[in-house]
Amino acid sequence: MPINALSQWGITALLFAVLGGLIWKNVSVQPPAQNLPPAPFDQRFTDFTARAFNPAGALAWTLTGSTLTHLTSDQGYQIRSPDFLMQARDADTPPWRLTAPTGTANEPLSEVLLEGGVEGSRAAFNSKAKGGMQGAIKFTTAALTLKPKQQMALSQDPTHFAELDRKNQPLWTSDSTGFSLNYAANLFKQDSVRDQYNQPKIEHGSNQNPGIRTNANLPAGAQP
Repeated sequence: MPINALSQWGITALLFAVLGGLIWKNVSVQPPAQNLPPAPFDQRFTDFTARAFNPAGALAWTLTGSTLTHLTSDQGYQIRSPDFLMQARDADTPPWRLTAPTGTANEPLSEVLLEGGVEGSRAAFNSKAKGGMQGAIKFTTAALTLKPKQQMALSQDPTHFAELDRKNQPLWTSDSTGFSLNYAANLFKQDSVRDQYNQPKIEHGSNQNPGIRTNANLPAGAQP
């Protein structure tokens, strides 16, 4: 073999030896792997929509929001700007809409907590079974726990309910320190209640002002 060829092989072998030494040095001086804490979440969805259906295949509820974050280790979800729509069991009854700035939910979405100031509403509707026109109902509370599969809702914070007439004026109001609703059992409970029923104003030139009765029996429209 020519001397030139031998020298080229020698140079090549020397380069590989130097390269191998550098690689070994870099590997050997690397710090040991650290046990880093797990990330707080593993999935995040924006402008999301989640739907659930009852055993008959009909829509039961819809949850939308600006952000849905799935926490690691299946710890549940964090929700930003949740908008929860619960379908009524009666076909002629509008759904309930519940909104809040933030919310959390467990892994199977069987329990949802709305926080930061909850607003609920149900549109007005006409029902012969319930005695005619039912006014729109609105309520506010600080936080609300929902159990959609069980059709239950619970608040331990002061709550204000009102049924509105066509002019958006209250027909009645109901204030309490908390409430629970079992929709499936048609059972609604309140704590430390103060109800007001506003009598309609008498027309045709009468100077009589609307009266207010406290703790009065609510009309049929008070049914949620």
